[in-house]
Amino acid sequence: MRNLLLVSSSRVHGSGYLEHCSAALAEHFAAADEVLFVPYALSNHDSYEQTVAAAFEAAGVKLCSIHHASDPVAAVQQASGIFVGGGNSFRLLKTLYDLKVFIHPSYHQDLLEGLWTLRQCIKLSRIHPTRYNKI
Repeated sequence: MRNLLLVSSSRVHGSGYLEHCSAALAEHFAAADEVLFVPYALSNHDSYEQTVAAAFEAAGVKLCSIHHASDPVAAVQQASGIFVGGGNSFRLLKTLYDLKVFIHPSYHQDLLEGLWTLRQCIKLSRIHPTRYNKI
């Protein structure tokens, strides 16, 4: 069985990045040797990784980023914890599909079931903002 922690906002007025949920991150990922970070929602993966790694370090959690992995599918399969960063959903979705991270046929069913909520959010075949639709 896998647990899912959903954080809808990375910043709360008057606190630093993920500072408001630092205790929850530490508790949730306490059993994880290392948490795999998915930075694909922003264009500068290295900078995003540094920001998130600092927040995770403050919570006592070690972080590694999937964008350094030679095999992203294997990295997800072997991860004891996964943190998907927010930002541009289109960029995130495209990169995950391009890398076949969440649709790769070698996936084990238990991993897919464990990530069902995350997959529901990112498995859409197409996504578009309504405010940019032409009338």
